[in-house]
Amino acid sequence: DPLPGCCGWFWGRQKAKFAMVTNWSSFAGGLVQLAGCELVIHLPVQNPQSAIFDLMIPFASQAGKVGVICWTVSSDEEGLRKALPVGERVSKDLFP
Repeated sequence: DPLPGCCGWFWGRQKAKFAMVTNWSSFAGGLVQLAGCELVIHLPVQNPQSAIFDLMIPFASQAGKVGVICWTVSSDEEGLRKALPVGERVSKDLFP
């Protein structure tokens, strides 16, 4: 079979299974620091409606802490927790 073209799978005329991981955990230490302010949490954001493939982003959630956020079209939270070595939520207020 030939490889799918990007236009074909994007418009739903061909099928392609893939995922992406992008590492944001190393650059967050250089975020702009504002005088008198403390970084409480840093999160990558995306509109979940825009997720057309599985995406995982390791990121620096707080000073000295690394978190991971996943948008998935192939699983749910229970499936991710079974497959990945994840711990507690980075924010119980944002992710009850």
